[in-house]
Amino acid sequence: MKVWIGFGAGLIATPVMVLLFARLMTSFYSGVTVTPEYAIAIAATQEIADAIDRYRNHHQRVPDPLEGLEALTPTFLEQLPLDPWNNPYVYEARDTGFADVLSYGADGAPGGTGIASDISGRYGQQFAPRPASFLRSLAVVALAVIPLGALMGARRWPWAAGLLAGTGTLWAMLLFTTLTMTLRVSPATLLGLGIALGCLAGSLAILRNVRGAPTVTCTSVLLAYVLLEYLFTLQ
Repeated sequence: MKVWIGFGAGLIATPVMVLLFARLMTSFYSGVTVTPEYAIAIAATQEIADAIDRYRNHHQRVPDPLEGLEALTPTFLEQLPLDPWNNPYVYEARDTGFADVLSYGADGAPGGTGIASDISGRYGQQFAPRPASFLRSLAVVALAVIPLGALMGARRWPWAAGLLAGTGTLWAMLLFTTLTMTLRVSPATLLGLGIALGCLAGSLAILRNVRGAPTVTCTSVLLAYVLLEYLFTLQ
């Protein structure tokens, strides 16, 4: 019975964690009185981010930092505007597959509060130069705690083993659903199918008390998280 109670908890633990994280993001990104200029900047950063995605889909990479946003015109963006405070939009390319565009708000400088807070085409409002990176790291740690904590307790407590089995089943379903939506065959898709099967097989093996199953399931869950983050970044 304790194993099945843990299994049910494992099915809901990750969604609850995601909801709490979303609530935390809301608390960080709330409280700005949106002026017409600020609203225009939000819409413009999102439009430029969309143009970056179209460029990436066409060239299989984002513009080089030396090329900057000018590489988008005129094919992917009719013209490159200034933000409502007459400052150029800031281009940030983290690698060849992902880039962001920022407005530094009314003060034209990183950080700030209110209408001076930064605006990201990917993440919305930002109340510090790099809050998105901070929240991303926090999410990685929070989501990894569930399978790792369950793995550590699986040998001592049946409910912890059930928690890990439920978590593995959830991530298998998430991967299967995501891969079904993509409807294309690629190395990432094939890898995802293998990881999903690992999550599911490991979860079933835990319920059957197979030796080594918790380690396989935990590893598969962590790989599933990494792969899903990669797949969503490509959207």
